Amino acid sequence: MPKDIFANIAYGSAIETAAGTMAYGEITSGIAMFEKKAWLISRVEYSFGIGKLALLVAEADYIQAGITVSNKLTGFDLSDPALIDSVSIGELDFGTPANAVLPREPWVNDYSGLQGGGILIAPNPIYVAIFGYSLAAVAYVEARIYFTYVDLKPEEYWELVESRRLIT
Repeated sequence: MPKDIFANIAYGSAIETAAGTMAYGEITSGIAMFEKKAWLISRVEYSFGIGKLALLVAEADYIQAGITVSNKLTGFDLSDPALIDSVSIGELDFGTPANAVLPREPWVNDYSGLQGGGILIAPNPIYVAIFGYSLAAVAYVEARIYFTYVDLKPEEYWELVESRRLIT
């Protein structure tokens, strides 16, 4: 198979079932569990929708979203190897809270400058996650992931899987 040199795009979304609950949306990778293919992620874009950003009305309010290889996370702990990428957005008041900011979407994390061109993951399974703190309504996120396929040897594939999750 020829080397994949062009960016592929995956899409996923997640919505809380109730305000203040961690929620996941699975992304279909199109790769079988034992196919020994990885994704080299070069860019992730998040969109919350301007209406959802309007839920951030006090300094205690914030939204976290991310890409994970597990739907068992209880938060966005940077020490968790299953958390691939994340973004946090919160309210910060300077002076009179009546001031407004025009947010620009999407929120972008670019990894193309990393050694090797990005973050290498085994994308089966892969999830978009969302958690809203102190919000009056449920939080929602859409994510777009730019990646290329990388063929791995069996030992490389299993090393990658073990680095991102515990096998039970």
